[in-house]
Amino acid sequence: MRNFLHSFAALYAKTQASLTLQSLATFSLLFALSIGGLTFGVTISCLLLAVSVMRTDVSILGNGPPMTLFLVLALSGLFNDPQLSLMVGAVAFISTPAIAAVGNRGTASLGAQTMSILSAWLPPGLLTVSLTILASRDRSLVALFLTLIYFHDLGLQLCALSRGFKRFGPILACTGALTLLWTALQISLSPIPHEWFWPFAALVGFGMPISRIFTELLVVHRWKAARLIASYMLTGPIWTAAALGLVL
Repeated sequence: MRNFLHSFAALYAKTQASLTLQSLATFSLLFALSIGGLTFGVTISCLLLAVSVMRTDVSILGNGPPMTLFLVLALSGLFNDPQLSLMVGAVAFISTPAIAAVGNRGTASLGAQTMSILSAWLPPGLLTVSLTILASRDRSLVALFLTLIYFHDLGLQLCALSRGFKRFGPILACTGALTLLWTALQISLSPIPHEWFWPFAALVGFGMPISRIFTELLVVHRWKAARLIASYMLTGPIWTAAALGLVL
């Protein structure tokens, strides 16, 4: 059991990004969010565009296709129309193999090239468009989400400083995030009713670990910069879907 906890904690914390960079990004997003949903959408698009181009396996020119696909999907969120964004995302997804075939120089298989491009634009694109749409409808839900992720990752960093707590880092970090969520619902900092705590607690408690492990096992080997948004990768779109479906 001890070896399992140690291995899981090592894998879980392996995707930990720089706390300084995450702090700057989080505070920038919260400041933009305080101005308005449109400002937030532009800010998160710029931040995640920077993350999207941080790929070590391709040249600068090779970043053109994923950058373009990311921007098209991200900017569709500014229209606050989930159906439009879904349509744009579907067209971009279908177009990716054709774009990979045109740019393929024979150094990699078409499947590997397609997955490389797809992994560079789809995760940040989904995250950007989902949070942008949510920010246009209720900024408090986005602020709560960003705060939960930030304190979760902060907990991981603090636990990593102590060998005694390191193996329990994932549990303690998730517990801290859930405690913050419970407190926010009790004092009505968001439109989520307090009786909906357990569904959203399950979303956060399972979503963040799955998102981080998914990133490390399936994305990082193609796109190392994905570690910067590991906790957000799957949790953001799921949080938005739950908020739009159950709250708004």
